Amino acid sequence: MFDIVDGILVNYTGNLEVVELPENVVEIKPLIFRSHPEIRLLDLSKTKVKNLLTKTFFECKNIYEIKLPNTLEVIGYQAFSNCQSLEELVIPESVTEIMPGAFEECCNLTTLRIPANIHVIEMNVFKNCSKLEHIYLSDGLTKIGESAFENCIRLIEINLPSTLRTLDMFAFRNCRELPAIVIPKNIKVIPRGCFYSCVRLQTVILHDNIEKLDDWSFRECKMLDKVNTPDACKISPCAFLDSKTVNEPIYKDKFAIPKKQKCYIATCVYNSYETKELYVLRRYRDKHLRRSVFGRLFIRFYYFNAPIVIKLFGKRKWFNKIMRKYLDKKVKKLINKGYLDTYYEDIETIKEK
Repeated sequence: MFDIVDGILVNYTGNLEVVELPENVVEIKPLIFRSHPEIRLLDLSKTKVKNLLTKTFFECKNIYEIKLPNTLEVIGYQAFSNCQSLEELVIPESVTEIMPGAFEECCNLTTLRIPANIHVIEMNVFKNCSKLEHIYLSDGLTKIGESAFENCIRLIEINLPSTLRTLDMFAFRNCRELPAIVIPKNIKVIPRGCFYSCVRLQTVILHDNIEKLDDWSFRECKMLDKVNTPDACKISPCAFLDSKTVNEPIYKDKFAIPKKQKCYIATCVYNSYETKELYVLRRYRDKHLRRSVFGRLFIRFYYFNAPIVIKLFGKRKWFNKIMRKYLDKKVKKLINKGYLDTYYEDIETIKEK
């Protein structure tokens, strides 16, 4: 049932719902449980595993509980990603590192406690954990990475420890049930899109050391009445865009799009220049189209004609519906080819700096 070579579990051939791994296992090869939908509970507690490798339990969609060993130190890249039935998980105190995307798409996980030895929550760790309601962070945590809690739409409670020094872009984007947040004193910048579309956010407590509120930091926070900011704090004109708060300035350009890099039709369809879809399309433009003659000719043709198309049809619902369907398919194909949907800065913008 278990194929073990020098302490490495290289294959599993059983058909049990409850699987208990032998104590002589020190390493597990990635994806070996992926073709076993019958497994409901997996017990590693007696093993001596220290490192869960990349995608160890990737897409184990029917496992609802995994018991981890006290020897565990590292939870690897996307180790539990897309474990859609996972409801219960206790992370041992021995764990010191959780890699990017480790629990991404664990859409049945409701509560989790992060051990004190974890100092960084990397990018996308809990992204799209749509039922996550409570997460408990320990003192010692210094950084929450990009999109770490993005689309945790039921998150209602999170304590940011006093040791926290850095929040990255879109860290809590679309946490739609989050009612309040207290920003620790060591954080000086609320980054781009950090609380974007936290539509039920009503209370934000900032300290006097806050130096900057970046673009879209509180965009579409529709229930946020007012944020008291220090006089010396630099506030982007787009920080409270569409938030309906007294902090929102009135200005003509609702998108603040760089003049030289407009993705006209895509920006119109997605209602912003800073969306995951635009990041994918802009990467495709800069890293593929710009590298060939025909690609550069297409870009010129597009930028010449797109403004005319937007002027004629940009406000038509049928146009946006058709283009949205087309662009969604295009973006999905590009992601499958390896184009990332994380924040991207245009080549021209980088050159200007």
